[in-house]
Amino acid sequence: MNKKKLLSLALVVIMIATLSFSTLAWFSDSDSVTNNFDIAGGENNNPDEIFSIDVMEAVDTDGDGDHDITIGYDQDPEYKDNYTYENILPGDMLLKRPQTKNTGSYDQWVRMSITFDNATYWVALMAKYGYTDMLDMLYMRDGVTPLKNDTNWTYAPAETAIDNDQITYVFYYNKILEPGKTAVFFGNVLIPYQFDQYDMAPFTNGDFRMVVTGEAIQVKNIEADTAMEAFAIVEGR
Repeated sequence: MNKKKLLSLALVVIMIATLSFSTLAWFSDSDSVTNNFDIAGGENNNPDEIFSIDVMEAVDTDGDGDHDITIGYDQDPEYKDNYTYENILPGDMLLKRPQTKNTGSYDQWVRMSITFDNATYWVALMAKYGYTDMLDMLYMRDGVTPLKNDTNWTYAPAETAIDNDQITYVFYYNKILEPGKTAVFFGNVLIPYQFDQYDMAPFTNGDFRMVVTGEAIQVKNIEADTAMEAFAIVEGR
C-alpha cells in the first residue's frame, strides 16, 4: 500500500515537473520600433516656419509711378502695416501692388479678398457712372489689363459679400504657390475720371479704405485640381 502511494506521488511529481518544463521550453523574445514624426520646416516650435503666408504691398509714396517702399512682410517701419494715399484726384492711377508670399515649407492653394468700406455709397457711386462694381478700378501692373481679366486669378462673384457696410470680393490663384514664391495680386488702382468733388467729398479723413487679405491651405492630401475646389472641400461646401 505504501509502495503504491509512493509510486503515485512520484508520478505526480514527475508529471508536474514535466508540465513545468514544457511551459518553460517556449522560446520568446520582444522588440520594438519607435518612429519620430517631425514636421518639415519648423524650428523652435515656430508654426509660421511650417505653414504661413505673408501679405505685403509695393506702394508709390511720391506719385511718380515707381515702387518706393514695400509694406507688410519687409515693411518700412515708418508705415507699419498700412499706407495712406494723399491728395488723390479723379483719373489718378495709383500704384498699389498687393502680393502674397509662401513663407512656410509646403505648397499652398491661395485665396485673396478685397474689402471696401462704405459699401452702400460705393455701389451707388459706381452704378451712377455705369461701372459694374468696385473691381472696375483695379488693374494689373501694365495698367491696361483689369484684374477680373487676368489669367492668374479666378474671380468668384458668387462669394461677394456685404456685411456692416463693407463689401468683399474673392479671387483664387490659379497656380500652386511653392515655398519661397510670391504671387502678385494686382498692380494699380484707377480713380474713375468721372468722379467730381462732390462724389469724392465723403472720402476724406481716411474714409476711402481698401483691405487686402490672403489665405492659404495645403495642397498635399487635398484631392483638388484648383484653389477654389480645395477651399470648398476644406470648408465643407
